[in-house]
Amino acid sequence: MAPQTTASPRKKGGRASGAKKKPTWTRCLITLLPPELYPSIFAEAIDHGNFVLCRALLPYTLVELYRTVELFNRTVLAQFAAAIMRRPWLANEVRKLALRDEDTIVEATHEREEQRRRPYRPKDIVVGVGLIKDMLRLLDHLVGLAIEGLFLFRTLFGRDFLEDKPFPRVATLLLTRDLSEVGYETLADAELLHNLRCLPRLEQLSLQGGETDLPVDLLNLGPQLAVPARSLALQSFTIMGHDVLGSDLRIALAGLSDHLRTIKIEALEVYAGFMHDLALLPPSVTEVEFMIGIPCPDRDYSETPPKLADVAWHLPNLASLHLAGNIINSATFDLVYNLPRLEALEFNYHTAVEAQPLLSLLRGGPSTWPRIRRLAVSICQCPPEGTPFSRRQRSDKPNWPPHFGEADARELLRICDAKDIAIGGTVVCAFGVCVPDGTHGCPEWVKAKDADKALMKGRRKRM
Repeated sequence: MAPQTTASPRKKGGRASGAKKKPTWTRCLITLLPPELYPSIFAEAIDHGNFVLCRALLPYTLVELYRTVELFNRTVLAQFAAAIMRRPWLANEVRKLALRDEDTIVEATHEREEQRRRPYRPKDIVVGVGLIKDMLRLLDHLVGLAIEGLFLFRTLFGRDFLEDKPFPRVATLLLTRDLSEVGYETLADAELLHNLRCLPRLEQLSLQGGETDLPVDLLNLGPQLAVPARSLALQSFTIMGHDVLGSDLRIALAGLSDHLRTIKIEALEVYAGFMHDLALLPPSVTEVEFMIGIPCPDRDYSETPPKLADVAWHLPNLASLHLAGNIINSATFDLVYNLPRLEALEFNYHTAVEAQPLLSLLRGGPSTWPRIRRLAVSICQCPPEGTPFSRRQRSDKPNWPPHFGEADARELLRICDAKDIAIGGTVVCAFGVCVPDGTHGCPEWVKAKDADKALMKGRRKRM
């Protein structure tokens, strides 16, 4: 945030009484450097606590300070509005903006809503959606936008506001639902995905949090609601933290165009036809990530999500496949065998990996099979079936899948070492041969002194 106005330490007659000249070693020596170096110096170093280095550098530090703006309460929003009024040129420096609504903003939404532009006074700013809209109209160079709260993104992406074309350069959009907003979570969102087609440069869309419905019309009818096939020119589409994904997802999948490269979906439950509808994905996709069900160490052994098998998808360019949850079986590998460009494969929590098809894939087969260069296999840390449920209870030893045991895992590591395949996941932790970097969430099943010496020797040769 811009610095507050303070009384000048100088008087008309010269230096203020008691003021001392700074010794040479305390002066801002950065000013001796060429200005073109300032962005790289300040990009990661400047924050609200140190942006006032000296008067000469203030314009440069403010630029970096305002690259990313977070407005998470009405006080900060009012301060930001006052700062932009004081230095209008800062509006063009904002590249990323995060907004979160709260009760105080929602209560003031209808105040001064009618006027499009108004002369804000720093000491008399009415905080509400009207102010937010005016601010957004000024941020012409905004490329990343994150909005938390149903009320805000329903308002800011309504047809009336989008007619003003307020987001000419926004390429990345994150919309997070806040279901604690009583009275708003039951309103319809059916036009949202339709309206987002108005953002001319939108490339990455993430929808985070939700119970059931997606922001589409299930019937996909009407000029104000329908999402025509292949009409969403997104490069990345993500659904995260969703409770239950229903069949309205197929509207979104069918709307994705050949620009799409990445799709990521995380949900506790998906509808029965989820895997079948993956056939709607465009062939341009290069990265797929599906995480279905409760993550480790918790697990519901009664869940029966659909399996990634017998899917008529056509993804000839798929290079990376990440699967988590009880969504695979032996037939899944029939799909994998027909992904000629696949290089990265990951099986995460609760995946029922089977040794025979996986080891066959790694050993190599027909020329049409993919050549895996990076593999990750995570063995569950959840207690075995029949253990009384206890949240965050972790098993003190690997919970091996029924058709992938310790001997299979040992052979897996040998093949990866022999074929120079990068291997990760907790399967390496099961033998104590993981890298002790403190960043991969090792379950610590095996102490370093008890690590498998033969496997460790093979891995050291590749390091």
